[in-house]
Amino acid sequence: MRKWMISVLVGMFLMAVVVGCGSKEPTTNAPAGNQTQTPAQTETKPEGTSELSSIMKSASQVKSMSFDMVTTVTGADGKSMVSNGKMYVQDQKVRMETESMGMKMITLMKTPQEIYLYTPDTNTAMKMTIPQEGTEPPNSWAKESGDTTGMTVVGEEKKDGYDCLIVTAADDSNTKMWIRKDIGMPIRMESKSAQGTTVIEYKNYDLAAQPDSLFELPAGTQITSMPALPNVPNTGQ
Repeated sequence: MRKWMISVLVGMFLMAVVVGCGSKEPTTNAPAGNQTQTPAQTETKPEGTSELSSIMKSASQVKSMSFDMVTTVTGADGKSMVSNGKMYVQDQKVRMETESMGMKMITLMKTPQEIYLYTPDTNTAMKMTIPQEGTEPPNSWAKESGDTTGMTVVGEEKKDGYDCLIVTAADDSNTKMWIRKDIGMPIRMESKSAQGTTVIEYKNYDLAAQPDSLFELPAGTQITSMPALPNVPNTGQ
């Protein structure tokens, strides 16, 4: 579960490096919909584990999808930065369209380790290699076996009109995932740390096959290469 959030944030970080967003002032207010749930909404329900296993088996079979996402990063000082994006997944191929502070960026991942940061305004792309495992889709939490070891169901909630299970990792109660019961995809992820809170909201899922053309750079794109990022600890294990 944490590896997926890290993968999304890595993509956002790479975009920030390219556009130099670190030097700009973030907004000061997060959307009202990103508030932490009340204790009554997260009542522990151990019996949900069996249901989670069934949902997991179904979700693990999904190989293609598209969805919108809204990411809100709120620092310890209360200031927030909101980024809107859309993601397409077909097997191991990923396309992520992100817009933050007026800058649009498209990230194409044609293999698990090779990505291109494409800027539409200039028809240029930066190629780089991601160390270790690369990016994973939203259903990367799901095992075909339905084994829920390491995951804890802490409650249920109807969110955006969908019935959801609220799940945490056994070794990380500060990260929660709201999983739709009908398709087994997260509709919200929330992670808290001393540095602040990160909330990712997922909307408008489409589980149909995605066109191959989405994962190709436009003709005439000027490509430059960037040195590989240094190896980082694998925090997903």
